[in-house]
Amino acid sequence: MDIYYEIEMLQKRCERILKTERNKHSKYKRGKLHIKRINGRYQFYRFYGNKEHGIKRNRDLLEDLIRKEFTQQEIAYMEKVSEELGKLLKRLEKHYQARMVPPISDDKLLAAGMTPQDVRLTKEQVEWMNRDYERYDEHLEDLRFQTKRGLWVRSKSEQRIAERLDALGIPYIYDAKFTVNGHTKYPDFIILKPDGSYIIWEHFGMDSEKYMERNKWKIFDYAKAGYTTEYNLIITFEDSVNKNFDLVIDDLLRKYAM
Repeated sequence: MDIYYEIEMLQKRCERILKTERNKHSKYKRGKLHIKRINGRYQFYRFYGNKEHGIKRNRDLLEDLIRKEFTQQEIAYMEKVSEELGKLLKRLEKHYQARMVPPISDDKLLAAGMTPQDVRLTKEQVEWMNRDYERYDEHLEDLRFQTKRGLWVRSKSEQRIAERLDALGIPYIYDAKFTVNGHTKYPDFIILKPDGSYIIWEHFGMDSEKYMERNKWKIFDYAKAGYTTEYNLIITFEDSVNKNFDLVIDDLLRKYAM
């Protein structure tokens, strides 16, 4: 999981906490707690309407104002954290933009029936991509999105991933049969590295409990076969490619495949 996505998720978590705390804060009694020390003893007052009212005998009100004061401090702190995370995300965007690999575009090649990918791939890589291989053959009706290269995929995000791989000249196959530890899997993408090894790319487009439970065991099988997110397993989620798509994808590919 890339650092931009992790920070973005952390900021979203801060915003959810802020929403909860602000809602909680709105339900407290009006006024502010004032604490004074008189004759060596602490006295508690509710400051409201430009007046102070002693609340020594009203324990419920005192506790309510204390919780309100604490919540205000927590809100201020989380707002600062969210602000700093937002600044960090903007700096990362600039960093990614500076490192971003631009896609190749050549009208003459396209007019000749070639794609930029054809120019960047070796003969062996093209043969590997175009060979007959067993694909996932269930729910073929879900193949509703076609890439510029003519490949049919199951989601808009997968379409964008495939087209980015094409633009960068990275060889891959889609929905291909892949056996790990005796179990048959159909990864979304299998990328061929220059040294002949593979990178598995799984893009999870749903967040239901049943869906994630099923895929948890898939990731476990990958790990047992030596495919981990540290070296040769890319895992992305729908939220991770919605914003700054090309920047996020390029950074992942630079880490694993380029």
